[in-house]
Amino acid sequence: MYQLTSLEAECRSYARRLTQNKVLAEDLVQEALKRYLDNDSTISNREGYIKRTIHNLYVNSLRKEKRHRVYVLRSLSTEPAIFFPSSNMETVGELDQLFSLMQNILTPHERAVFIMKKSFEKEYEWIEDNFGISYENCRQLLHRAKSKLRSRSNVALYRGGSHLYTLFLKASRTGNLFPLIDTLKADIAVANN
Repeated sequence: MYQLTSLEAECRSYARRLTQNKVLAEDLVQEALKRYLDNDSTISNREGYIKRTIHNLYVNSLRKEKRHRVYVLRSLSTEPAIFFPSSNMETVGELDQLFSLMQNILTPHERAVFIMKKSFEKEYEWIEDNFGISYENCRQLLHRAKSKLRSRSNVALYRGGSHLYTLFLKASRTGNLFPLIDTLKADIAVANN
């Protein structure tokens, strides 16, 4: 039991360095240890098995998050009013267009609430804490943003290369929302002045 406890501490440290997220690291270690204990008799290299399992679980979680975010944004793009009718547009182009459209027709407040709620599935309370927008106002802003996006007949305003889009992609890949949040807050501050 002592060896497993010391190995668990080492694996926990490895997972924290890998994920940069204490809660996710703890979940990965627990799942890896569970899998190890289920297959204990057939494994000769405990440490290698557990660390490889942690690594594979982390990669799987990143892929799942990426698929989910692309799915959420693609589901928005299937609403006929948002994008050009071309069915062969690549996902990256569609996302870039969506962000360009959002920058042109949504207010900074609507944009911040829409991105955090629809792409990162943040709760209204979280948005209220991070952006200073009341719970009730968040709900209203999200409704307005959806209505505005649905009412557009095409993307005539598309310019491409949106800075917001670049920050969104980085946040999606790394899980670090702070640069995106800072930019959205700066947009809100400019709009308030």
